[in-house]
Amino acid sequence: MPGTLIAKERHLQRLHMMLRFAFWFTLELECGFIKVGIMYLAGDISGGNARCIAMLQAFQESIKSYSTPAEKALNRDLTVKINCYVSVLIECRPISISMGNAIKFVETFIILF
Repeated sequence: MPGTLIAKERHLQRLHMMLRFAFWFTLELECGFIKVGIMYLAGDISGGNARCIAMLQAFQESIKSYSTPAEKALNRDLTVKINCYVSVLIECRPISISMGNAIKFVETFIILF
């Protein structure tokens, strides 16, 4: 009996994660952040520094492909997008200290740019 409860719990966790991924795709997130989030959840990327590097690489991809909409300011629009990306990563796993510092650095750089 306990084995069936564990199996049902795992099934519900998988279903919850699938629904979460479906929601992320509706937000039109960059594929790099979805990939990094999935890797965080699966445990493929472990350790604070490795997670920070993966996050920075996803930032790099998204900033390269970013173009400012005509009616918006670069620093405001890009900062909002980055905050959305960060919230997805936080849902997958809490941010490390190095990730928090990197996020602050990127946001400060964008604001000054």
